Amino acid sequence: MTGDTEELREWLLVKRDLYERPGHQGYTGIRDNAGRFTLAEAKDSVRDGQYGVTLIRLADAPEFTNASYDDVAREHLRAKIAKLQGELARAAAHIAHLEERALKAEEALEPFGAIADIFDHAGGNRPTTGEIHSWADHRVGERVLTVEMLRAARSLASEGGKE
Repeated sequence: MTGDTEELREWLLVKRDLYERPGHQGYTGIRDNAGRFTLAEAKDSVRDGQYGVTLIRLADAPEFTNASYDDVAREHLRAKIAKLQGELARAAAHIAHLEERALKAEEALEPFGAIADIFDHAGGNRPTTGEIHSWADHRVGERVLTVEMLRAARSLASEGGKE
């Protein structure tokens, strides 16, 4: 797909105030159940209007046509609400999981912040910048711990509880 409007399936076909279903398999008053067509496909179906078919852009189409049965529309909305409630519950659970992980990360960073305090304390011959320690890690090679890393850990740990 090149992104041209003609190639996007953003057109619906309407006949007798009902949307045509996918594959031209009947009609529905519910936009979500309507077939999506490219502009070329829609124009081909409309032809010269002799069959009473018109086209409408998906973004401009009402969710329900006037010919849609109220009980069918209500049931469709109930199903959409239930689906959205499920998605909302999953999103809330994911947020709670991420908040728990963030709290654990803050707790893990706190000791590094305390070490940074030692390096920031006046006096002694501790370095104020640069490398503190390095070691070999067989998975990634040499690892280096710097004063700046400790300060960043302290900053992250102290910012973590703020909203």
